[in-house]
Amino acid sequence: MNKRTIIISYPLIALLTAPQAVLAQTGPGSNRGWAAVMTVQPGVKLAVRLKNGQTVEGILSSVSESGLALASGGKKAEFNREDAQRIYRIAGASPKKPTLIGAAIGAAGGVGLGASAGNCKNAIGPCFNRSETIPVGAAVGAGVGALVGLAIGKASHKRTLVYEAK
Repeated sequence: MNKRTIIISYPLIALLTAPQAVLAQTGPGSNRGWAAVMTVQPGVKLAVRLKNGQTVEGILSSVSESGLALASGGKKAEFNREDAQRIYRIAGASPKKPTLIGAAIGAAGGVGLGASAGNCKNAIGPCFNRSETIPVGAAVGAGVGALVGLAIGKASHKRTLVYEAK
């Protein structure tokens, strides 16, 4: 294919496929009925905001026309359809992985800072050996990195509205 054909073909393909993509999207407010809750598979993490203001999170055990059941921490909670104000699907990975990555990065940075702090050639104040500063730097860096990773992991959970009471 020559360059001219490629330049014309790609925009044409994009133009022809765009209407199908636009039509496939649902508008705001549509598909937020109880039928959308009925399509959620058991095992998915949900958050149910009740009409009394309380929010309960758990793994979906079962769903029926009259309500749903969530399992959380070994307990099973059942809710009537009339009691639910909003139901959210919670997506995202566990914060465990970002926490461990943050701890590793923090420990590596702490080792570097500890090694540079243990340099006594031009010390003005007290001087510490590298055998003392490296483990302390690694521990402090790992703790700070783990906290930052945990914050990032918690923030990465995405809530998608599945149901909203009328």
